[in-house]
Amino acid sequence: MDIQQPTPAYRSYTDAAGFLSRAQPDLERDEVTNNLILGLSFRLISQPDYYRTRPYFATVSGTAADGSERLQLAAVCTPPHNLILYAAPVDCGTGLRVLADHLLEELPGLPGVLAPAQLAGDFSRAWSRASGNAARLVTHERVYELRRVNPIRPARGRMRRAEEADLPLLAAWTGAFDLEAVGTADTEEQKAYQARVRLPHTYLWEDGRPVSLACISRYTPHGAVIGPVYTPPEQRGRGYASGVVAGLSQHLLDSGRRFCALFTNLANPTPNHIYQEIGYEPRGDFHEFRFGQRPEKS
Repeated sequence: MDIQQPTPAYRSYTDAAGFLSRAQPDLERDEVTNNLILGLSFRLISQPDYYRTRPYFATVSGTAADGSERLQLAAVCTPPHNLILYAAPVDCGTGLRVLADHLLEELPGLPGVLAPAQLAGDFSRAWSRASGNAARLVTHERVYELRRVNPIRPARGRMRRAEEADLPLLAAWTGAFDLEAVGTADTEEQKAYQARVRLPHTYLWEDGRPVSLACISRYTPHGAVIGPVYTPPEQRGRGYASGVVAGLSQHLLDSGRRFCALFTNLANPTPNHIYQEIGYEPRGDFHEFRFGQRPEKS
């Protein structure tokens, strides 16, 4: 006789601290792969107003053979951005359906998901069944980890921390990065706001004038994540991006971080090559799915 398993338990949280009190021990078991969900959560503890919309935090837990509650899924979303997911190495099929059903009520306009490749596909199918919306794979990314910076051929110039006077340049460059990376950019007001928020975490490579930038996008308990990295087209091929990423990575390690991490789009082979030369090693692939609208009935 089949024994029916209890339905996984869904829980939402009003803040990042409550979410991390439940999910952090599981997320830290693979801190590099889970740097996005951890980093966003820690940012929202230190800067609760960083995003202009109310963030979403949730977990789904199942019952283990010994009767204890075990985390299956953890989810974070900062609308209008994608859902970020973690899954334990167990069968989470029912848990994904539970999560999708609750998300349909709480975030019906969910634009997409970014997660480890298989998990992203599994959730997208659960979301499509629950919502009737189509899911489309749009980006294949890879997460890298660095624990030691390799010696590289030095580029002309030096790295420096960005200053108040650099804000117009930072807004323009991060907007150009967004256009290249995702095909859209924020409004001028939003770009200026993001440039100011990122200012303490932005570093420039300067060769007579600024020629490349790299930002610290977030911190995890033991590491730091770099991104975005941008060099204007007319300055590329001169080693500036390698210089600023290597310099910033070494600075973070020297400051006590155990590792640095970053994401790359696998459709662009150049950064994947230069980051590996610096010492970044691949740790896993992520897929981004975007969700369409419910089809109209004829």
